Amino acid sequence: MSFDSILTLGQTALELGLISSLTVLALFLSYSMLNVCDLSTDGCFTLGAVVGAVALRMAFYSAGASVYLFY
Repeated sequence: MSFDSILTLGQTALELGLISSLTVLALFLSYSMLNVCDLSTDGCFTLGAVVGAVALRMAFYSAGASVYLFY
């Protein structure tokens, strides 16, 4: 395993960790304010990822898939 591939692997792990930390932060804030574990943020994050994957799989272009996700 070369040094370049190790750096790429580390960058990918860091990016995924930072993206997941936003979901964890939303869950923490909802629990600390409402004293109820609201898991809708976790479900919405996953649903958005699935809709994006399906939009790209259906041969939408990248910009078209982004517009599709926002509406």
